[in-house]
Amino acid sequence: MKHAWHRRSNHHPLCPDRLAGKVDHRPAQKVEDNDGTAGVDRVTVLDFSIGVQQRLLELRDQLLEKRGILCVASTTERIVTDNPDGSKISCSDSSGSVPTSPQQQSTIRNQKSEIRNQRSAIYNPQSNMNTPINYSPLHPLRFAKFSLLLEATEELHLPEYKGSTLRGGFGNAFKKAVCMTKTFDCPPCLLQKACPYFSIFESNVERGIADLLRIGRDAPHPFVLEPPLTEQREFKKGEQLTANLVLIGKAIDMLPYFIYAFTVLGERVGLGKAKGKFAVRHVSDAEGKKVYDGQTQTLSEGLLAEKDSYRIFTFAEFADGAGSTSGNPSLRERITLNFITPTRIMTSYGSGSRHLIRLREAEDFWTLIETLYHRVFALTNLYCAAEVLDYTTHKMTLNLSTASLTNADIRWQDWERYSNRQQTRMKLGGFLGRATFEGKLGKYLPLLRIGEHLHVGKSTSFGLGKYELL
Repeated sequence: MKHAWHRRSNHHPLCPDRLAGKVDHRPAQKVEDNDGTAGVDRVTVLDFSIGVQQRLLELRDQLLEKRGILCVASTTERIVTDNPDGSKISCSDSSGSVPTSPQQQSTIRNQKSEIRNQRSAIYNPQSNMNTPINYSPLHPLRFAKFSLLLEATEELHLPEYKGSTLRGGFGNAFKKAVCMTKTFDCPPCLLQKACPYFSIFESNVERGIADLLRIGRDAPHPFVLEPPLTEQREFKKGEQLTANLVLIGKAIDMLPYFIYAFTVLGERVGLGKAKGKFAVRHVSDAEGKKVYDGQTQTLSEGLLAEKDSYRIFTFAEFADGAGSTSGNPSLRERITLNFITPTRIMTSYGSGSRHLIRLREAEDFWTLIETLYHRVFALTNLYCAAEVLDYTTHKMTLNLSTASLTNADIRWQDWERYSNRQQTRMKLGGFLGRATFEGKLGKYLPLLRIGEHLHVGKSTSFGLGKYELL
């Protein structure tokens, strides 16, 4: 009778003890197939923790390439391997015994079916190329975009990239505008939970929420400030410039605070090295509707009385018509991204030493997509959704074989800013330019279109990571 080999979990190449250099050399146990047929070369059963599971999944692709093995994992239960040739699989529970009850055998049959389906998708990339992405975790997303027309009332001396100057001055002015105690010291203040500045800028989250979303304690800010993109550095009195403001979820209701903070910045604080003054002439929404008149210093009539009286974007409108003229999103075969402001994207944890990508390889496209999805997921759950979802459970599955980089005109641009908060100079370089990718990429268009507004990567509140789809 033919047999399969059941070894202790620490003999498997992905075993936690083996990864840590601890290998148990006790002999393997011989186990008979439950259905009496020939099994695979080795059936491995693992018990592992949640922390190890992430590491296992990260190394799975390497194992597939080297050994031709597919692993299907479930927390605290088992991993079962199957050969890519479709041969029968031998299964056992975590104790090493062969399941014999009808219920156990039914479970094993279901597992076999799931394994073969996943194996087929991996070894035949065309089979899951058109599988739609589950965007349901992003459905609660809502945001609004506003344009602020600023007019110099004194000479303004600004740097070529104005994001740092505008963002730094704006944060300072916001605190001056709303701080009730006038101590400007947030940590000991008893008004923290009711303070607009604290909720917007000191966006710390509880450890449990941070772990669910796989983010640090400093959550992404619920706004994006897009500076004027002109390279003009000297502005005479009467000259105008435009900045854009994106507010996400709960921050939309704080629009009056943002407008007032800009008026404080222009009239009291000043901008640039010489602290030149400016005035906010008007603020309009994404459709051009005026929501604030700087001459009368009032919001548009009915703005406060009528909720959402200005343009609000939702996820649904980005999902509609995401594909080609034929109606099939997967038929979109070419995507060109033009990065307008420096973009800083880090490789994910578990991919070796972390580093900033340069968008010069096809693999960088997937890093971009994963980073963008994680950002939108976190923003949606923190500021738009009723409850916080687990990012690991809802993480986007990427088909790494469907994209190729066909053209790249990318350059790197370094720039520095001084952080008053950290009392140090910070270098914040990023890539600029165009990159064209080809493949069945239409399913990612909803996400990429949202990213045109919410930006991607690090330091987005300074205006970094702005791009457009061409």
